[in-house]
Amino acid sequence: LKLSSMKESRTNDTVLPALVGLRNGTKVDQYNKELSNRLLWSIGDNVEQKWDNLKKIVKTASLAALGKRPKAKKKQYLSEKSKMLLQQMRASSCESEYSRLKELVTESCKIDDNIWAERIGEQMEEASK
Repeated sequence: LKLSSMKESRTNDTVLPALVGLRNGTKVDQYNKELSNRLLWSIGDNVEQKWDNLKKIVKTASLAALGKRPKAKKKQYLSEKSKMLLQQMRASSCESEYSRLKELVTESCKIDDNIWAERIGEQMEEASK
């Protein structure tokens, strides 16, 4: 099983609001107040300008009321064997040893990738049931 990597649609400088406050109901009133204070739907001549204005207003109100969403921590899926081989490869001074370790690291990482992909596939199958 081989998965191709997907490019991230968002750039790193995109700031997203923390929607947890709306989901658990703690910041709903503050969000509604912030949104009603900023909402000026009549600005703009055509529908595109009104839509762009509405998007900007909702985004700024969300960020003001809810704050920034914290970035999710990446989960490590490399095995301890792969990590150990990587450290040995980085520390090697001999070119032939480096090449041998590089092959071992590549093979070990492929195995780890397949294990990760199978685990994700199983989780998706379980979630669809």
